[in-house]
Amino acid sequence: MNFVSVNIETTNASLASICQIGIVRFENGQIADKWSSLIDPEGFFDSMNVSMHGIDVDDVVGAPTFQQAATEITLRISGQVVAALPVLTVAPSPKHAASTGSRTLNVCD
Repeated sequence: MNFVSVNIETTNASLASICQIGIVRFENGQIADKWSSLIDPEGFFDSMNVSMHGIDVDDVVGAPTFQQAATEITLRISGQVVAALPVLTVAPSPKHAASTGSRTLNVCD
């Protein structure tokens, strides 16, 4: 089976506060490609989230915003079966889970 696995870390309870994203593409059960990036969420960091993943405001200085990284993310997930926990299981829809600001990724192409 071929699919991509997406994992995110957030700075607070909002799904729009992504501070890191990782995408792994699997082909025939083997890792075919890996990519990750810190993301500048341009927002507040909740100490509880920082204590879980260790990413703080100093780590994302100079990192792209989600909108700046959206093209790369879109290229990596478009047309793919996407597996993501917990985002796609707790969000009302995949579009909501991958949205921030005015940019929404359509993960169901």
